[in-house]
Amino acid sequence: MPNLEDHIGDIIRKAMEMANISSPVVAKAADMDLISFEMFLQTGISDKQPDYKKLGELLDLDTEKLQRIADGWHPPAIKTNDWKELRQLTSSYSYNTVNCYLIWQKDSKKTALFDTGFDEHLILKLLKRHSLELEYLFITHNHLDHCGLADSLKRKFPELKIYRGDFHSPSEVKGGQVKQPIKFGSLSIAPMPLPGHTIDSIIYIVSGWDKCAPPVAIVGDALFAGSIGRISYEPQLVKKAIMENIFSLPHDTLICPGHGILTTIYEELKNNPFFKY
Repeated sequence: MPNLEDHIGDIIRKAMEMANISSPVVAKAADMDLISFEMFLQTGISDKQPDYKKLGELLDLDTEKLQRIADGWHPPAIKTNDWKELRQLTSSYSYNTVNCYLIWQKDSKKTALFDTGFDEHLILKLLKRHSLELEYLFITHNHLDHCGLADSLKRKFPELKIYRGDFHSPSEVKGGQVKQPIKFGSLSIAPMPLPGHTIDSIIYIVSGWDKCAPPVAIVGDALFAGSIGRISYEPQLVKKAIMENIFSLPHDTLICPGHGILTTIYEELKNNPFFKY
């Protein structure tokens, strides 16, 4: 089973940043000395188990879900057979591993790419294997690992339509204003601004799959399996926007994150410690 994008130490560190609470304060709540606690944040490993109940209460995390993550929870492995024309491509640079996603129409072979990742050859190889024509590039946010190949792909596919999120002021973190869906054969691609990880972050909800397969939410770095992306501002408003605009989708919706493994709305409602239910 592949690792989660964030280990338990990463989750605690992000929660500390969101709450603006220092390491000495949190180490004391965890009943750990500061050196051991800092190592725990870096590795997710500790000789002594932290007091997750006190950590959760201090950092506004669900303590039961936090404990499940610490105990090794992973979402069940998801096979994408129900979404036959969906592929996840994973590429790496240095220590950063990132996902991008390709969907296509069976008949016309028109293709939409969501984010670019680091490795253009992975994309071109899959396009060639299935005789596909790249029509759309949808960017979730303007970080290099998600959009760095956009110009190169545009040179190779001059007719490529590139869709990026609008830039918002930091006060507009509620998101949720779904833009006009884009018809893509039998599929519908609905862009939804969700600023938080970056000002321009946007997610894409893809519906209309064959055999009534559940919707697919391509969420960039807004949400990971068991965690969330780093939030730049207004963390409580961003968490509220995620609950209202992602967790309101059907529970069997497939979540395709920018990093880490596939998950579902159901699994995140049940196990993501950043969200209390």
